[in-house]
Amino acid sequence: MDEQFKLLRQRYRERAGERLLALDRALAAGDCAAAENIAHKLAGSGASFGFPQVSQLAEPLELAANAGADIADLRHLAEPLLAELGRIAQAV
Repeated sequence: MDEQFKLLRQRYRERAGERLLALDRALAAGDCAAAENIAHKLAGSGASFGFPQVSQLAEPLELAANAGADIADLRHLAEPLLAELGRIAQAV
């Protein structure tokens, strides 16, 4: 792994806690659009920065939010993603 990629991966890891809080707040507020937007960004960025699990967990949340799933279903889908973001943030 080259040094630049290591630095980008570390920055992603450092921001994982912010992403976790943003998603948690959106879900707590019942803001499905914000949850979809955050999930979309996570689905696209996770694998790019060496965290494929983030992308795999975010994609179903994004799709469900886009399809109009209710907030309870979105919270359920978000639980493993939130846990993964927490794990990544702890590794900083």
